[in-house]
Amino acid sequence: MTDTFRSPTIGAVCVLYGMAQVPPILVDLARGGVEVSIIDNSGDLASDGAKHAGVRVATPGLNLGYSKGVNRALAGLTSHPDVVLVVNPDIVGDPEALVAFAGAVAAVDRPLLAAPSGGRGYYGFLPRAPLWLVFVHYLFRTSWHPKPRRVEDQFLSGALLGLNRGALDKLAPTGELLAPELFFMDDVELTDRARSLGCMVSELPLSGNLAHEGGTSMRRRAAVRIYFSRVSKVRYWKRRTPLGGWALRSFFRAETAFGRLLSDRRAGDGSPAHGFSAAARWMARPNPSIDEEVLGNSDRRG
Repeated sequence: MTDTFRSPTIGAVCVLYGMAQVPPILVDLARGGVEVSIIDNSGDLASDGAKHAGVRVATPGLNLGYSKGVNRALAGLTSHPDVVLVVNPDIVGDPEALVAFAGAVAAVDRPLLAAPSGGRGYYGFLPRAPLWLVFVHYLFRTSWHPKPRRVEDQFLSGALLGLNRGALDKLAPTGELLAPELFFMDDVELTDRARSLGCMVSELPLSGNLAHEGGTSMRRRAAVRIYFSRVSKVRYWKRRTPLGGWALRSFFRAETAFGRLLSDRRAGDGSPAHGFSAAARWMARPNPSIDEEVLGNSDRRG
């Protein structure tokens, strides 16, 4: 790749867990002049990040989770880029496609939060589940969703997002782009906030080969997925409607207790049983220390 990515200036942020190497697409971006800021939540990168010019790797010593990790990576950008890309580590393909997407974001003259359309995998607009459908999903263990009638009933997947400087100034005036208490639902909340602040929320056509492989880290971490998928939904809906948040929390108290009964009680930390047990405890009495337990930070803090 030639060193041609100079205008607009681009920063890319990424959060890693359980990876021993910097994703190749980020290495290629850095070689092309993009500033890359990575948070390594598990510390598995070792010295790999130092091998690549333009890649800044920070190891916080704790698992910050996704939202706090993105915020920390954003703070790690030393430049003042025109465009910031939030890139999942399982985005693969041609770095030129990412650069073209960033250029399209920069060309919009109003605050813009955007995701690409086209390509393979789940990014771009996705349907947002209304509160009643959240109950249906977890009660019947289904992902069914009616087709949204309005664009306002959709959100931009956080797998790959682009923000121009105007959107960053509106959405991250203090440096926090994502709601730090959310692990899931962060992209839904960000889309809501962008619309409420008058940002343009849009898909932009994608040129080139790009794909989202899809949640490979989450599939290996059952407790994190089970716990935060429920706790984050309660936290999100509590923001939107306190009564809805209370109703969802009450529902999940029963649902997680039932899930715990169906899981192997002998399984250790990180298992589905651990995730259901931790979620049931949080639903009974919300306590952020349970987040740290599920993220594996209890021993590291002690």
